[in-house]
Amino acid sequence: MGLLVSLDVLLEEANVTRAARRLAISQPALSAQLARLRQVLDDPLLVPAERGRGMRLTPRAAQLKSPLHELLTRLEDLVEAPYAFDPSTAKRDFTIALNDNAAMTIGLDLIERIRKQSYVGLRLAMLQIPRDEVLDLTARGRIDLVIGTRAFMPPGLRTHDLVDDRFQVAQRKGHPRGTAAMTLEQYCAYEHVLVSTNGSYHSGIDDFLAELGHYRHTTVSVQYYTAVPPILERTNCLATLPERFLHRFDHMIDRFDLPFAFDPFQLQVGWHPRFDEDLGHQWLREQLIAARPF
Repeated sequence: MGLLVSLDVLLEEANVTRAARRLAISQPALSAQLARLRQVLDDPLLVPAERGRGMRLTPRAAQLKSPLHELLTRLEDLVEAPYAFDPSTAKRDFTIALNDNAAMTIGLDLIERIRKQSYVGLRLAMLQIPRDEVLDLTARGRIDLVIGTRAFMPPGLRTHDLVDDRFQVAQRKGHPRGTAAMTLEQYCAYEHVLVSTNGSYHSGIDDFLAELGHYRHTTVSVQYYTAVPPILERTNCLATLPERFLHRFDHMIDRFDLPFAFDPFQLQVGWHPRFDEDLGHQWLREQLIAARPF
């Protein structure tokens, strides 16, 4: 069994040093296990990559990788499945993947709900991950829940709707535009701040405006939603962001309905089906659904 666990990590990392670090054993000890695995399976499993950079899997190793991991995962689920889950006595770490919009919209309420109960054995981590890593990390149990838009959820996850939201436009208090309803001309006249994970100055709203024959000038692009309100507070820029997020910053900004019709959206929670019957996982999902704002 120990050799199979080591093989699983070796095939994932394709690097003896990193695999040994994950397994918390010495590199010579893991190299000895690799030699034994090569003998048993009659295959080198890992061979030097072209140009001498790292290692690559042999065809036999590549064939074994996914079935072996799935088998070990099912065995782990069977062994670790609790007969009951009591949050007042349980010791468990939960990890939720979400951006800072979802953290402000839903995450704060979830943290408040759980911490008010003083569940001292439970810890909660929130982090951002790229969409193309979601399915793998949830399948491996490194991420418990994912919160995002419907478009963010990859096929293969269970999902549940959390909240409906829509976009509004925000400006600083005392903005020279005043506080009357925003017109399309004003919307396009001022500079804009955009949230983008890759530094883009373009979004779906720009495509929508182009269809109307209009254009907005985006001069600032930031990776995090929470960076926008302080920027608005110090400039005359506008920003188009989710209403529920902007509501958290009403003490800093004024917000208005968009001067054009733009589709609302939903935030969902997603999880891997292998955790459907995990009692602790069920409890966390229940807490999230109960904590969502209305």
